[in-house]
Amino acid sequence: MSPLNSIKALFLLLVFSTCALTSYSQDTDTDEEEKPEKPRKEKGFQLGFFAGTYFANKYSSNLYDGYGLDANGAKNDFLHSAMYTQIVVLNGGYYTGQPDRIAEKLNVQHGEWSFSESDMPVNLKYGIAFMAGADLRFAFNKKSAVILNANTTKLTVNGNFTIVTTALSSGGNQQPAQVKTFPLVGTEQRLLMQLGYQHILGDNDKMNLFVEGGCNVTMAKFIKNQINVNGLVMDLATNYYSYNFSVYRSKYLTGVGIGGFAGLGVNISIGSSWIMQFVYNPSFEYVKLGIAPKRTLNHAFGVRGYYTF
Repeated sequence: MSPLNSIKALFLLLVFSTCALTSYSQDTDTDEEEKPEKPRKEKGFQLGFFAGTYFANKYSSNLYDGYGLDANGAKNDFLHSAMYTQIVVLNGGYYTGQPDRIAEKLNVQHGEWSFSESDMPVNLKYGIAFMAGADLRFAFNKKSAVILNANTTKLTVNGNFTIVTTALSSGGNQQPAQVKTFPLVGTEQRLLMQLGYQHILGDNDKMNLFVEGGCNVTMAKFIKNQINVNGLVMDLATNYYSYNFSVYRSKYLTGVGIGGFAGLGVNISIGSSWIMQFVYNPSFEYVKLGIAPKRTLNHAFGVRGYYTF
């Protein structure tokens, strides 16, 4: 599903849920006219949950582009890249007597395929991810509150690379080259901590808009980076896990960065103790992975549920 379609689906869900809850609240008020409703708690702690979708900026996906970094944190050139090492040197019959596993998977002979820099991955991007977490809210009054959110998500990076085959015919004539495409995948874990202020707009007792904003801390961790040639899975992060790369891993494959976030949504009161919020959160995050990290704009859409103690 494309990001645009996901946003449309979430918007329709928001509209449907809002209408349904409003209708339910009206029906409840009619049915319980003779039974006074408990007064709503307007001050105090509220503990809740978040569930939604997360759209990551593609900038930091360049960590998974197949080149890899050397022990000093510099990007490898093509001949020293993780992909060239795995495809050509380790699995492509580079040394005399070494089996050519790539040729076997391509169903060609040794020497009838090639992998060059023009075959390296392109159009790397993160897929839409599920995000969930726990949220805490302290309300000063009906309209003002401090919020603390801790949400986590597991991201997947997708890309494609190519290998060119040039098989010979039975007469010894070279056939037209065929470009074959294969997948690259990366996995990354993120934990987002947000501390900010939330303000409810309007005076409706049941449903109002709200805005929020504050600072966020993004903790990111590289998990894996692999390529697949017709079932032959190759790990592009092999060197990262050797003893000599222990300092490297803590510096380039994990990181903590500080940024900011904002929010806009709908706040719905349910009974005397529950609040439901549909929220859109744009966040300006510092994802501290790889070389030259920078702050980028990311997006989250979801629903929160709060219970007032």
